[in-house]
Amino acid sequence: MKSELKIVLVLSAVCLVAGLCLGAVYKVSYPSIEARRKADERAQLKQLFPQADSFEEKEVPDSKIIKKCFFVKQGSKTLGYVFIAANYGYSGDIELMVGVDEKGNIAGTRVLVQAETPGLGTRIEEDSFIGQFNGWNYSDYKSGKVKFDAITGSTISSKAVLEEIEAALDLMNKIKK
Repeated sequence: MKSELKIVLVLSAVCLVAGLCLGAVYKVSYPSIEARRKADERAQLKQLFPQADSFEEKEVPDSKIIKKCFFVKQGSKTLGYVFIAANYGYSGDIELMVGVDEKGNIAGTRVLVQAETPGLGTRIEEDSFIGQFNGWNYSDYKSGKVKFDAITGSTISSKAVLEEIEAALDLMNKIKK
């Protein structure tokens, strides 16, 4: 009994020390990790709106899909908006960046994160699929003037991306009003 208690105490002490060390490393490295994440995010935003000089993050109203919203500006002029959306696809979350210009047209889309089936669901990153949304706007989409071509064999992934695009257009429409 005494040796069992000793083993438990030694293992508990080792776990406590390891946990404290891990916490200290996290606390020291977190600022640089966060700075790198923000720099990467800004670089991706710049790819959608290269002429922009600032991206103001705004609070997102209750949304299951839209996670972040940025007002894109050049000086004091608003060029458009960028929405970061996440929706569950076939194998996991699909995170998308959707740029919408001031007129309400989709300026560009980028897949940020996906874990879809290689060769099928991963085709959502191909320009032939993701590029079809460029130029869409809320009224054309709602009226049925624009068509959506899903990827054969990857309907769930395709629909997840479409739902993210719809959510971005819906929020853009709300912002414009």
